[in-house]
Amino acid sequence: MLISHPHHFIFFAAGRTGTTSIEQCLRPYADTYVLTAEEERKYSKHLPPAVALARLQPQIWNGYFKVAFVRNPWDWMVSRHFHDRLRRGETGEVSEIKVSDIQRLCRMRGVRRAISWSPYRTQYSFLSGPEGRIIVDFVGRYERLQEDFDEICRQAAIPQQVLPHLNPTLRGCYRDYFRPQSMRLVEQLYWQDISFFGYHF
Repeated sequence: MLISHPHHFIFFAAGRTGTTSIEQCLRPYADTYVLTAEEERKYSKHLPPAVALARLQPQIWNGYFKVAFVRNPWDWMVSRHFHDRLRRGETGEVSEIKVSDIQRLCRMRGVRRAISWSPYRTQYSFLSGPEGRIIVDFVGRYERLQEDFDEICRQAAIPQQVLPHLNPTLRGCYRDYFRPQSMRLVEQLYWQDISFFGYHF
């Protein structure tokens, strides 16, 4: 999470949605937000909005422009899979995302593994408050990353800039990695993201 008191914005980083690139551009305008030991252990930079809501003063929460990004769940799953393979030092070609791969990613704990732990397994739940509704003001899309980042810059009154492409996964189109069973499993697991944000395979 990044917070800027001069520019009145809060950026929440939902894993694998271009957040490293966005953070590099926003960090010069952000202030230090000190995590508790538990927050650091559980979430690191991926602090959920609901946790910040409980900590921040109401005038800050209500008066600041709160933003985050989401990504097509099938593309998100492929990115998470490739990122996890890189983290574990795995090499070799990947021809498909198997059901077992998806199940393993969903069992992993902690935000450093791309927010796959309960109750923040979905992007929708990550961005929701205690009443189960989205509590940020602006949800950008990874699919239009630069355009939506430009809107954040306008709202925060900071100079627009071209986002760098940081922390990428080198792979093909996400559709190429799915078979019918694995495609349906993502649809079942992330139906809320698919429905609310209007995604499709």
